[in-house]
Amino acid sequence: PPLDSCTINPYTVWPASHHKILPEDMPKPKASRRVLVIGGGCGGLQGAVTACDRGHQVILCERSDALGGILRFTDHTEHKIDIRHFKDLLIREVRKRPIDIRLNCEVTPEMIREIQPDAVILATGSDDLILPIKGIAHAVTAMDAYASDFSALGKSTIVLGGGLVGCEAAADYIDRGIETTIVEMQECLMPECVGLYRTAVHDFLDQHGCRYEVNAKVIEVGKDYVIAEQNGTSITLHADSVVNAMGRRPHPFDDLQAAIHVPVWEIGDCIGARQIGDAVREAWTAAMEIV
Repeated sequence: PPLDSCTINPYTVWPASHHKILPEDMPKPKASRRVLVIGGGCGGLQGAVTACDRGHQVILCERSDALGGILRFTDHTEHKIDIRHFKDLLIREVRKRPIDIRLNCEVTPEMIREIQPDAVILATGSDDLILPIKGIAHAVTAMDAYASDFSALGKSTIVLGGGLVGCEAAADYIDRGIETTIVEMQECLMPECVGLYRTAVHDFLDQHGCRYEVNAKVIEVGKDYVIAEQNGTSITLHADSVVNAMGRRPHPFDDLQAAIHVPVWEIGDCIGARQIGDAVREAWTAAMEIV
């Protein structure tokens, strides 16, 4: 069921292997600090909430026009409704607090010097991975496909990348009646996953007629075609669109780091690929360490 306003407990998403640091284990703030949170994804939202609850003055900057970060894709799929509710809960918790929220705000070194924060939480997230493949610019990114509510895909599409992200995206496209083909360079789909969830996603794709080509290295991309090398043979696939779901990379923030001369905490995808629970835990811990 939808989550109502409540106290956020980061322990509910902690991996069991982590030692649980309790609030009483953390030092009390010595003063109210000006805390700049850069990034409005789940990590940035949790960091802003916890820092505010600790009595700090929080400024939350998000470069896009809405909070939620990469989790905004859940607004367009019923397969991730629980994550959507969690994202919406974090946004509600931020908005009911005296947090200075700045949307469409790309933080610059000059802005950092103007704000003069006492502490910074870097939650800048990640960007789509664009590999040096001929014509790759013709591909729609997986996030842009969601943002267009799938209208950019036409009646058929080719998904580049058969990892978990690509396969989950393919499942959403199939749900919308879009004929979908996955191209994966390794010998199987979702090679990074094990267990029942991988089996469930794979079964869904099989049962709904998803085509997939494995051991296939993409050589060229066009607006409506993909050329790949598969087992030493060139294959050409055609569709109305092509989706790049080959992965993500940390958003660069070296210029910001150079302008920060106060304590800074890097959290979430800006360090490397993170699970939601990891990002939330890192954000909570960072905010609790600001004294």
